[in-house]
Amino acid sequence: MSIADCRTCKEPIEYVGYRTDWDTGRRYPDPASHIHTWFHTTPDADHDAEPTPTCPKCRSTNYVHDATDPWADYTRCDDCGHVHRMSLGD
Repeated sequence: MSIADCRTCKEPIEYVGYRTDWDTGRRYPDPASHIHTWFHTTPDADHDAEPTPTCPKCRSTNYVHDATDPWADYTRCDDCGHVHRMSLGD
């Protein structure tokens, strides 16, 4: 189980297994499942949980999307200057 802060509301969220109710399409936490996603730790949130991006080097949340080129996305940390390149495609 991973804990992070939600990008939208800054409340704690966790990465847990889930199941889908196929009649309603809603997802529910299910610790026995092997498929995982982010959920709010309190069930009263009115939006999907999405973690705040953090720098892989210093764990700062001052991590901004910097640029996109045809082969990769680049993000830069304002605190330590780390640049992270994520390949696109294959």
